[in-house]
Amino acid sequence: MQQTSSDEIPHSSTNTIAGVIFRRTIRASYASLDLIQGDTHSKALVQFHSIKEVTDARSYIRRSLKLGSEIELSGHWIDGRFQVELVEQNGNYVGLHILQKQKLDMIACQRVREKYYPSFNQENKEKFKQDSHDAIENSMSRKKQKKTEGTGHGGGIGKRRQGEIVRDFLVRLVAKQLQKEESSQNIKGRDGCMSIGMEMTIREGRSRADRMVDIDQSYAISETIMKIGTEFLNSGTGVMDVAGGSGHVSLALSLKGIKSTVIDPRETVGKLPA
Repeated sequence: MQQTSSDEIPHSSTNTIAGVIFRRTIRASYASLDLIQGDTHSKALVQFHSIKEVTDARSYIRRSLKLGSEIELSGHWIDGRFQVELVEQNGNYVGLHILQKQKLDMIACQRVREKYYPSFNQENKEKFKQDSHDAIENSMSRKKQKKTEGTGHGGGIGKRRQGEIVRDFLVRLVAKQLQKEESSQNIKGRDGCMSIGMEMTIREGRSRADRMVDIDQSYAISETIMKIGTEFLNSGTGVMDVAGGSGHVSLALSLKGIKSTVIDPRETVGKLPA
């Protein structure tokens, strides 16, 4: 591989290089090009910020300087890079000349790019595998740590809090439903009867209320709501906690004096963590 450098060509004179584009980066006022000619790899910087219509020049670069195109540039070597100051004269861009469009296909350009800019060689593959292995190990370690400490979604403290949320939701749901039924009975008792339209209105309002149960946990459940819900839930044999697992919901219910039975086929049913 040969790399032409600024030491081989005087800076003061205008020089010309030619090559096929296999890599390019186009920005607002310049384009960075990688050219290959035989075994010689050259880097070029085409600047067009001095052109009045920069947008037109940038569009021309994008349309004309495609990967695989062979071009010729006129400019100077500065710090190992061939720099071209594009100038517009009579509608043409001086300093840039296209010799042949699509001299190399995309596969050939990709091979040349891998030669000079290896993106995923064997060393990188091994590093990627090791990084992936470390990431998996760290993730598993964090999960074990959370389980040991009893925090997070699967820990004892987290599960207990979830049980309290479910309990408060259930109590609110029951209390709100009972209040709605009591309100409906009061309306019926005023005249001893109810029109069909009024009954339909109450039913519609009740169904909407069922879907709008307040589960906001930013405030504590009131004693009145808790009393109404507790009395109703204890009126029979209590709550059946189906698929209750270790029994965190039943624990939360029992702490408020609500009877509850856990039903679960697993061997760990009702076995709360120590």
